[in-house]
Amino acid sequence: MLKKVSVILTLSAITLGSGASYAAYGQMVQNKTDHEPDAVELNKAFSDKKFNIEWNVIPTMIGFISANANYKFLPSSAIGIYGAYWTWGGKDTTVANIGVQYSYAVNGNYMSSGWLIKPFAGYAYGKDSGDSSVGGFMAGAMVSYQWLWDSGFNMQLGVGPMYVSNKGSMFDSSGVLPTFEFNIGYSF
Repeated sequence: MLKKVSVILTLSAITLGSGASYAAYGQMVQNKTDHEPDAVELNKAFSDKKFNIEWNVIPTMIGFISANANYKFLPSSAIGIYGAYWTWGGKDTTVANIGVQYSYAVNGNYMSSGWLIKPFAGYAYGKDSGDSSVGGFMAGAMVSYQWLWDSGFNMQLGVGPMYVSNKGSMFDSSGVLPTFEFNIGYSF
């Protein structure tokens, strides 16, 4: 009889234990389900954002006014334009550039924090107060890391190679140079 009671208690404990484990698992699944709408809402908020406007801080340090505007056309990709303007020597020398840029989010979501691959191409033109001028083509690619907050505020920090070819009365030059970015932006 004692042996029978011991076996029944052992089987009851195993059954209750597995029932408790199943109940705990059920609660974990329920908790996970309770959090999914938050993640879905957050993803939806980011996926609803289509535009990102950026100011490149580094050129500003030497007097350039530089900005980018990007449009997300796929979840992982954006296309954009960039431009800059610079005067030197009290408007004796001016330089302007304009170009296009493609951004690919390695994590598959352009409107989130993560790594970006950004090829670009553009044209630059410069002139001084005399008859001297120079124009040129540039193309390259950057690898950047983007931090994006819920508010839409974002920062990008990147580096990469750039090929430049300039021709004109001021000088002729071509070669590969490093390019950098530290952008502060807003997504909406």
